[in-house]
Amino acid sequence: MFMRFLLSGLIAFVPCFIWAQSLPKPDKDYLYTEFSSVRKLKYVKKPIVSSGYIAMNGKEDFIYRQETPTLLEIKKIGDAAFYKKENIAPIQIDLSKSNFDESYSVIFLFYGDDEKVSEYFNITKTFKNNIDYYDIYPKKQGTIKQVSATGLGDKLYSIDMTYADGSTLSYKFANSVTGTKPDDKYFK
Repeated sequence: MFMRFLLSGLIAFVPCFIWAQSLPKPDKDYLYTEFSSVRKLKYVKKPIVSSGYIAMNGKEDFIYRQETPTLLEIKKIGDAAFYKKENIAPIQIDLSKSNFDESYSVIFLFYGDDEKVSEYFNITKTFKNNIDYYDIYPKKQGTIKQVSATGLGDKLYSIDMTYADGSTLSYKFANSVTGTKPDDKYFK
């Protein structure tokens, strides 16, 4: 259950910079950004605060690295995706559609083509006070109830996810650089 929650949440926002036509896409598919996140679980009194970075080197290569409170990595190089926690050996993630049930459909919001995106989600965008606001709703009920994002141009400022069980996951992004290839050290 925790693995499902983690994968649907973490993989969901990383490529938010990448694929969906109506969501921000980094210039030349290059991105480096630092994040802080707050996860509030229904049965845990104290929120879990984490921080780390996201780097993208073209459409196929990205890494999500959470450095605090525990080390977590989700890395996609080419067609292979891996999940790693602390010193445990990486676990390969199968991103094929046949291996995901409806609760994982949020992944297609970010990895899918426009046809898959419109099959699974309704996306609305509004522009107010020089900020783009995105509201994303799954067409079928699953793990994720709603995703909201703010940004401008090719950068996201924040992502807020609400889960069906009442828990939330919020990300804030800082020091974002797009259009410039990130250092290869992030992908090793």
